[in-house]
Amino acid sequence: MLKRIISGYGLLLGSLVKVVLVLAVCVAFAFAFVYPLWFFATSRPPVYTVTVFVLFLALGVLFGAVKIRAFLSGPTPEERRKKRAALALFGAKIAVLIAGVCVPVSLVFQGRRLPALIALIAAIGLYGACAFGTKNT
Repeated sequence: MLKRIISGYGLLLGSLVKVVLVLAVCVAFAFAFVYPLWFFATSRPPVYTVTVFVLFLALGVLFGAVKIRAFLSGPTPEERRKKRAALALFGAKIAVLIAGVCVPVSLVFQGRRLPALIALIAAIGLYGACAFGTKNT
């Protein structure tokens, strides 16, 4: 009975040691990575902003290129042609969405509300044509 009590407390102590070790590793990583980033962000905010933006942009381009390359690889030329057409249509949708938001917002900021409304309606129509007016939906 005494042996079971000691082994129970040993398991409990072992679990407690594991939790403390995990917390120590977390604190060590925080000081190793988070503190230098925080210091960089507070000491030179413009440089930090540009650096982080460029890194995220590069990461997005890298992941996008990998996904596009994997998407475009196909066993037959016909399948590759269909995938390229689908990718071009997807790009057109994205371009229409970006322009459909940026142009009306820009026009509103310039105080030209009627042209902004016309641009917004045109963007909705163009997106509808891209999304629903083609065979590759």
